Amino acid sequence: MERLHLKLKEINHVIKEEVSKENNVGILDGLSGIALFQFYYSKYLESENIYEDALITLQKCFEKINDGYSLPTFCSGIAGFGWTIDHLVENNFIELDNDELLSGFDEYIHNVMVFSLNKKNFDFLHGGIGYALYFINRYRNTSLESLKLSYKAKIYEFISLLESFADKTSNQYKWEKVSNGEKVYDLSLSHGMSSIIGILNKLYELPEFRDRVRDILVGTINFIVELHYLENKLSLYASTISVVNNKNQDNSRLAWCYGDLGIATVLLQSSYLLKSESLRKKVIYILEFSSKRKNLEENSVFDLGICHGTMGISHIFKNICHKLNTNTFQDTSKYWLNKGLELSIYDDNYLGVKKWDPSIKSFIPDLSLLEGAAGVGLVIINSLAPLNTKWDECLMLN
Repeated sequence: MERLHLKLKEINHVIKEEVSKENNVGILDGLSGIALFQFYYSKYLESENIYEDALITLQKCFEKINDGYSLPTFCSGIAGFGWTIDHLVENNFIELDNDELLSGFDEYIHNVMVFSLNKKNFDFLHGGIGYALYFINRYRNTSLESLKLSYKAKIYEFISLLESFADKTSNQYKWEKVSNGEKVYDLSLSHGMSSIIGILNKLYELPEFRDRVRDILVGTINFIVELHYLENKLSLYASTISVVNNKNQDNSRLAWCYGDLGIATVLLQSSYLLKSESLRKKVIYILEFSSKRKNLEENSVFDLGICHGTMGISHIFKNICHKLNTNTFQDTSKYWLNKGLELSIYDDNYLGVKKWDPSIKSFIPDLSLLEGAAGVGLVIINSLAPLNTKWDECLMLN
């Protein structure tokens, strides 16, 4: 526990020293995610100084947008910033009139959402799914009936566009994309069909959308659960499936972004929403299989980050224990948490968090929630504190 507290101090120190270098405002790769860590850390320590640091980081987002910053995406841009503001107000970190503040972004985000979907860009991080998540959050949180009706219409438009581009059979829905020049079905939570299940789960939770999305949700689940497992069984699911012959393309890593864990996470959510014991049993089998995967290199685990590193794996297994009300995967969660601490010791004594950059085959510093220090810090806080943390809804984990 002392090592975890020390790592939090190191992360907070490095963020304070280096946050001025951050150019984006988004939640997963930008200032909003960094501020989110600072707000939760200030709450954990009951520190007014860290709370003030968080406000300063958030203010930088406003300043950048006022200066003309216009990247819209959920991962790095304005949609992610808007989600963060909503989250902070909803969870009593700050007091703002979100209806007045955020409604000015709605038309822009709506336009890019429709444009993205018409281009078949359903990507969670950089496309249509991320924009839809922003509008779902706004729909839940707005206090103005006029805005609620506006968001409801935008969400129905999203559902219709999503459905219109699906490849449909009698009981399946699937969406193709082009990867490396080949048409594939991407199964991932970061860029593919698991994120579609995730967003449909969120809509199914809302009674007014339930009937509209039920068939799409069930059909998408059917496609994934009816896939044949990989024969050599490093992973149960591939990252992508060929559209031409429906064959698995490759093994998938052990990670949030691609592979069995992301798929299992959203299917577990679905199993509760749909009251499906058979689906839940299938998910538990996936998780039991994944809990035995411990070799870092074999499973492409090279760093700490939430996206595809040790802390993301640890956090997912901890969440699963809570959701299933079991300690079955507690040791697995602790194993990956400890591996993360081991990987956080660098040859140059850097105190923060570095991500592995395969293009240069080296580690580079990163402050972000998705791949760097802010995300690692949030996972550590979650492992230490009995706080009611909901920050991981930005990753479709909550």
